[in-house]
Amino acid sequence: MDEAERIYKAVFKTQIPPPIKERFQKASKKLSAGFTQEEMDEYRYVMLKISDLEALELAARRKNRLPLLVSRFRLMVYLAETMPENRKFFLGLKSRRLIWPWCIKFSGLRTVIKLIKGSFLLRALKNV
Repeated sequence: MDEAERIYKAVFKTQIPPPIKERFQKASKKLSAGFTQEEMDEYRYVMLKISDLEALELAARRKNRLPLLVSRFRLMVYLAETMPENRKFFLGLKSRRLIWPWCIKFSGLRTVIKLIKGSFLLRALKNV
């Protein structure tokens, strides 16, 4: 699985549509031009060794680390917003009045767990 597929799957839990993959690959080449060789090497290492990219990206964004990983996640989300089939991820189209309090609690708990896991992953990267 290449980087576009892994990032899309980490964010949306589904296969990447071909148009998004193509756009991501073109845009990520231009995006990489603004980063140092050290940042690019660290990014490549992360893509090879870390399985939970979502947790790592969350912690990296919070701690201002791994700027290339954070930028590529943002790029993927920006590109995904352009696809009509992804509207369900960005807009609340269904009425969920009865379950929204539980969804918020579950999402908050999941975020805390991912942040803790990502913090451990970041700490482990410092030791490499």
